Amino acid sequence: MPKLPPGVAALIRLAPYFAVPLVVVYGTNVGGYSLPWDRLILAAIFSAPSVYKITVYSQRRKDVGAAGALGAQAIPNIPEGSLAIIQHAGKALRVGYPGLFDEYFAKYGNIFGVRIFTDTRIFTIEPEHVKAILTTQFDVFDKGADIRWHMESMLGSGIFNADGELWKFHRALTRPFFSRDRVSDLENFLSHTEAALNLAESHIAKGYAFDAQDLASRYTLDCSTQFLFGKDIQTLSAGLEHPSTSSQSTPAEYTTHPSNPFMKALTEGLWLSANRARLGPLWPLTEFRRDEVGLRRGVVDAYIEPILLEALAARKGEKDEDGDDETLLQSLCRQTQDIALIKDEIVNLLVAGRDSTASLITYSIYMLAENPNIAERLQTEIIDRMGQKGQPTSVDIRELKYLRAFLDEVLRLYPPVPYGSREANKSTLWPSATPGDKPFHIPAESRILFSPWYMHRRTDLWGPDAHTFDPDRFLDERLHKYLTPNPYIFVPFNAGPRTCIGQQFAYHMASCFLIKLLQRFTNFRLAREAQPEASRPPADWAHSQAPRKAQEKVWPAMHIVLYIKGGLWVKMDEAKQIDED
Repeated sequence: MPKLPPGVAALIRLAPYFAVPLVVVYGTNVGGYSLPWDRLILAAIFSAPSVYKITVYSQRRKDVGAAGALGAQAIPNIPEGSLAIIQHAGKALRVGYPGLFDEYFAKYGNIFGVRIFTDTRIFTIEPEHVKAILTTQFDVFDKGADIRWHMESMLGSGIFNADGELWKFHRALTRPFFSRDRVSDLENFLSHTEAALNLAESHIAKGYAFDAQDLASRYTLDCSTQFLFGKDIQTLSAGLEHPSTSSQSTPAEYTTHPSNPFMKALTEGLWLSANRARLGPLWPLTEFRRDEVGLRRGVVDAYIEPILLEALAARKGEKDEDGDDETLLQSLCRQTQDIALIKDEIVNLLVAGRDSTASLITYSIYMLAENPNIAERLQTEIIDRMGQKGQPTSVDIRELKYLRAFLDEVLRLYPPVPYGSREANKSTLWPSATPGDKPFHIPAESRILFSPWYMHRRTDLWGPDAHTFDPDRFLDERLHKYLTPNPYIFVPFNAGPRTCIGQQFAYHMASCFLIKLLQRFTNFRLAREAQPEASRPPADWAHSQAPRKAQEKVWPAMHIVLYIKGGLWVKMDEAKQIDED
C-alpha cells in the first residue's frame, strides 16, 4: 500500500481537533438552541483552540501535581507561546548562530521547559542531567517516536534512528568493524589524504583559494565508502570548485561529476529533516503533497544501490563465514537479504562518516588560520617526530599529544552535533544543580534536548577563558581542575551505551589529514574575498554579547551536523622543504 503524502497523513491524525467545531454545530442543532448563525460560527471556530488550551492547562496541572507527590518540582516553563518559539528557532536555524537559545538560557537558567502545541520539550545544559540521559538512566531515555518520525524518510530504521532491540541489533552488527585494529589501519586515510592535498596544491599553485569544507567532505566520504564498501565512490576525482574571484570558470568535470547530486541530496535531506524537528507536529504541512526528504533519500539510494547489488550478487555461492578482510557491507549482506535494512544502515554510517568528521576537519583548518602560533606549534610537533615526508602510524598519532589536544579543543568549541535529543519512556527525577533544591520531575513522554554546544562553552564549567581557543586546557592543570572531576562537561561523541562507535575512526581520519597537511603546507589564512557574500557573518555579530560569536570570521551553521555556511575558503603556502639527510 503506497504511503500517504505527509500533509494528508497529518490531517488524518489531527482529525479529532478538526471535528470539534462540527460537533459544536451539530450539538447546538440537536439540543434545540437557537443561536444566531454568526455566533454559532464563532463558537465553532473557537472551540478547537479552547480544547487545545484546556489540554495544555490540564497537562501542566497534572505535571505539577505529580512532581509534588514525589517531593519534587516541575520543570519551569517559559511563557513564550508555541508559534513564537517555532518562529525564533526557524529564524535562528536559517540566518542565526548555532546558539539558538542564548536569550532563553540567560533569562531562565540551565533547565527550562517549553510547550510546542501539545508537546512538552525540556532543554538542559547541566552535566548531571546529560549523565542521566546518556548513562545512569539510559533505559529511561530513547530516541523516541518523534525523532523517528522526523528522521525516518532520511535514516529509515538505521542505527541512529532506532531504539530497543533493533538498536542493539544494529550496534552488535557494526561495532566489530570499528575495532581499534581496523581503524588503526591508516592506508585508506593516507591514500585519500594524498589525493585531497594534491587537489589543494593544484589550486595553490595557480594562486586560487579553495573551499576546504568541500575538500574535507569529499575526503571523508571517499574514506568512509572505502572502509564500509571496500571501494570508494571517488568524489575527489571531481576536483574542486574555482572561487568566484577567479578569472576562470569551474571545470565541467567538477560541475557535471556524478557524485554531486548524491552529495547535494545527502546535505539537503539532513537540513530538511532538521527543519521537521524544529516545526514539531506542524512539519507535514510544509511537505503537504510529497515527502521532500524521501525524494532526497531516493537520490542517495540510486547512487549506492549498484554497489549494494554488486555485493549481494557476490554473496551467492560463497561460504557463510566472515574474515578479517570482510567489509561491513559484505557482513550485512551475509547476515540479511533485507535490502531496505542494509540501505538504511549504510546511509546512517555515511552521514556519520562524512558529515561529522568533515565538520571536525573543516573547523580544524579554520582554527589553524585563526591561530597561527598554535598552527606553528602543531607543525613543529609533527615534523620533530616524523619529518616532512614520514608516514604516520597509529603509535605516532597516539604520541602526538598536542595534536590530540588540538582536535579536542576543536570538538569542544565546535562539536559536530551541537544538540542531542531523547524522549522519556517513563517519568523520572533529576537532581537540581542548586544545593538544597528539590529534584526536578521529568514526566513520561517529555522530549529532552541537551546541548554540547552550550555545555562546552560554560565559563562555570571550563573556567573564565572557556570562549578562548586553547588546546593546552587538555594538557595543563585545567584538565584536572575542570574535566577530570566532571567528565560529562565534554561529550562531543555522546557517552554511555550510545557512545559514537566511530569515535576512534574520526580521530584517526582527522589526524592523518592534519599531519599530512602540516607536513606540506604553512601560513594558513582565510580567503575572505572568495567567501560568497551571502555567507559572510552579519555585521551585527561583532557587537554580540556572546564572545565567540563576536569573533567569528565565518558563519557557523547547522542542520543536524555543524558546518560553515558558504564553505571555508582558504589559502596557504607550500612549506619549504627541509633537508632531512
